[in-house]
Amino acid sequence: MNCLLVKSRPEAGDQEIVSFLRRHQVEVDTAEDQWSAVHKAHRTHYDVVILNAEKQSPIDGAIRLLQDCNPKVRIIVRAEDNSRDLESAVRKEKIFYYHLNSFDTKDITTALSYALGLSSRSDG
Repeated sequence: MNCLLVKSRPEAGDQEIVSFLRRHQVEVDTAEDQWSAVHKAHRTHYDVVILNAEKQSPIDGAIRLLQDCNPKVRIIVRAEDNSRDLESAVRKEKIFYYHLNSFDTKDITTALSYALGLSSRSDG
């Protein structure tokens, strides 16, 4: 199993997410932005991709390209600031999970557990 974490800017929960994935023996790769993520996805089929949504930078095109690379990819989108328009645009792309960074990282690690089929194992 593998996961691509797109880190256009450092997020508070990044280290916890990486630690969680490594604890469950999931390979973690990183990308600087959504377009380098798409480039990497052309070379490697990722099981899960975690993207950052930003109001000023639409990600719907990147989501579609990532899904074209691997139709079975589970995409988790994180948002620092939520808006009805942003969430609506992201959810139209049939993502796996939409996470608000103001929530505890337990929410995103639970989503990762389900996305990677780890839900029957301990989060230990």
